[in-house]
Amino acid sequence: MYCAKNKYILTVILKVFSVFLLPLMSWAMLLCTLKRIHLFLLANTYQSVDRLEIEANKFAVEFLITDETLYEYFKYQEYTIEQVARALGYQKELIELRLK
Repeated sequence: MYCAKNKYILTVILKVFSVFLLPLMSWAMLLCTLKRIHLFLLANTYQSVDRLEIEANKFAVEFLITDETLYEYFKYQEYTIEQVARALGYQKELIELRLK
């Protein structure tokens, strides 16, 4: 009877582990891998990680904000960059990056 009880407890523990803890461990392993890639780029390449992030921001802002949208806001110079950023819901730096 004691062995059957231990076997049941072990089965429950394994189920809890596989359902709840295993996905968390996989996320932790993914984040660890991303951090290693980031550290590798910093240590072993001449590329700045900041430059990669600037390029990603530039791509995203060009994708999200069309030329027509900016033209409408700046057509008669009615709005400042801050006002356009507030109206579109983006940071001022992203609008400035889009205008470059």
